[in-house]
Amino acid sequence: MQTEVNIGKITLGFFNRVILDNVIIKDKNNKDLLTSARISCKVNLLELAKGVISIGSIQLYGFDIQLYQEENEQENNFKFLIDAFNKGEKESETPHININSILIRRGKLSWHQWNQPQKQEGFDPNHIVINKITGTLALKELSKDSIQLNVKKISFEEQSGFALEQLSFKIHGNKKNIALNDFKLVCPNTAIQFSPIFIQIDYKNDTTNTKETFKNLALNGKIEQGTISPSDFNSFFSPLRKWPLDKHLQLNLAFEGDLDHLNIPQLKLYTQNNDFMLDAPTEIRNLMSQDQIQVSTKLRNLQVRSTFGQLIAQILTDDIKNIEPYIKAIDFTKANGNMSYSPDDIKSNLNIATGLGELSIYGRVENKENITMSAKSNEIDLSALIGHEKKMGKDII
Repeated sequence: MQTEVNIGKITLGFFNRVILDNVIIKDKNNKDLLTSARISCKVNLLELAKGVISIGSIQLYGFDIQLYQEENEQENNFKFLIDAFNKGEKESETPHININSILIRRGKLSWHQWNQPQKQEGFDPNHIVINKITGTLALKELSKDSIQLNVKKISFEEQSGFALEQLSFKIHGNKKNIALNDFKLVCPNTAIQFSPIFIQIDYKNDTTNTKETFKNLALNGKIEQGTISPSDFNSFFSPLRKWPLDKHLQLNLAFEGDLDHLNIPQLKLYTQNNDFMLDAPTEIRNLMSQDQIQVSTKLRNLQVRSTFGQLIAQILTDDIKNIEPYIKAIDFTKANGNMSYSPDDIKSNLNIATGLGELSIYGRVENKENITMSAKSNEIDLSALIGHEKKMGKDII
């Protein structure tokens, strides 16, 4: 690797165990790339003699991994490690690897793009600091043709305040089929579980072209029940700090398709007391081509009661006192219709019912500049919206 490596103490234990204490690996700038209080490894020498890397356990305690890039045109400080491993793989066949247990405790991982300013608050993709990393994993098999990985638990905290309490899943796959089972993601007030996700791959041995490598990839999966608290994600959108901790959104989701055509026949999002309900099956074409992507949504049902409208207003604005009377006057909103998006054409055709009356709206934006819009109402009570009792008439729009 042509870099400095310091090991404070090496202990050879029973049953082929090696313990390294106070490990330091420097980068090419002679700065700490990795420090660890202890790294322990137990190797099966009999299997190693057969060309199989069989490790009973790997334990990584009190580590700190510091990754960075000083300028955009410069290489990051860990590329030399990747190059070293890639060179080793080219010179020999991919080995068969088995690791029965991987234990990670008290870890820290950071990434810094030093030529970019740091945000004062919230998640900063240019300056990521992940603390309290804990993990328990098992890599039952990794070879050229197959993988069996069991992530029993991963947890961490990011400096922005985001906390992942549990991420767990199992992967079992080969070049043609991959199964993702027992996926679970838990944050302080959020819990999402997937039913098994199956991926079929028409594998093309061309690693220079991702689309060709995984051409005709097909996948399907489902979230039968997900409980989401938006407050858990306020690090990514700061107004969500105002979201009540006990206000949850329920998610039902099903998807199927490939890289060119993803169908979401079930997309339901609702609150426990049903003051918000969304049922909007969606279809996405040309998913991997931003300039050709097409999204179409059938809005089966959207319902928003005034209580939920007030909550959203409180989150998005500090001027709730002036907005609240209008929300109460509208009382409720129900909508259905169709919406579509492509880079050069955005369309919506909606039927909206509120406490003030009903409204049909059509809108279209072509080539990002030509705007067409029409609205029609047989009867809508605008007088209630502006605080007068008398209706302003029919067919006013």
